[in-house]
Amino acid sequence: MLRYTLNRLLLMIPTLIGVAVLVFFMLRIVPGDVVEGRRGAVYVNGKRLDEPYLTQKTRPFDPVTVPAGKLFVMGDNRANSLDSRFGLGFVPIDKVIGKAFIKIWPPSRFGLLH
Repeated sequence: MLRYTLNRLLLMIPTLIGVAVLVFFMLRIVPGDVVEGRRGAVYVNGKRLDEPYLTQKTRPFDPVTVPAGKLFVMGDNRANSLDSRFGLGFVPIDKVIGKAFIKIWPPSRFGLLH
């Protein structure tokens, strides 16, 4: 059984000037999981994720094991996301401060998240 969630997360990440930034991510993969990108898709523990909401393929990335106390997060705009794959790295679990409950973009899809 895969142990990932598709809930959007609300993360607080300090910036160089000390201001907290709130970032929403689509995919959260938990400690101990092995995640990789191949053939245009994401695989967790060797199983391909079904991600029908994506509009573009996922760029390849080498397999990584999520360490204890950390999360691997990916944005749903895969071509332009500086997420755990490219730049952000693993996110400490204690930086997750809640779950997003509303979507505001695009305006045509404004509403509550389920």
